[in-house]
Amino acid sequence: MLKYISGRQYPVVPPVQLGAQEHVVTSFSIPGVAAEDRILLEMELCWEKRKGADLGRMEIVLHQGSPFGPVLYSSDETCYSTTTTLLEYEETGVSVPEPLYYVSVCSTTHTALLTGPLFIKCQVFSEE
Repeated sequence: MLKYISGRQYPVVPPVQLGAQEHVVTSFSIPGVAAEDRILLEMELCWEKRKGADLGRMEIVLHQGSPFGPVLYSSDETCYSTTTTLLEYEETGVSVPEPLYYVSVCSTTHTALLTGPLFIKCQVFSEE
């Protein structure tokens, strides 16, 4: 049974040239989560390859609790021009009633430009 749903768009202004160090795009929390609830996160992120690069490469990381907290999810993405990356993450058994998440990105090859926006949809399902 759907207990909670929220969607939010986070703009990226101006576009950000990414480097090897993680750049926090946003943080968000989900209220009223019980230990047995299932959380589903869906993310869409627009980005492009850096001008002059043959291929853009970017890593998207979801941290728990702080910008450098435990990594819950990580995805290495590539593109030839511009793209929208779609990601899903699911978890159950969260130990806090309002979990906090941080979304960050980096490009160890310095070939990605974060243009945005980032859209995050959160859903919480209970067994009741």
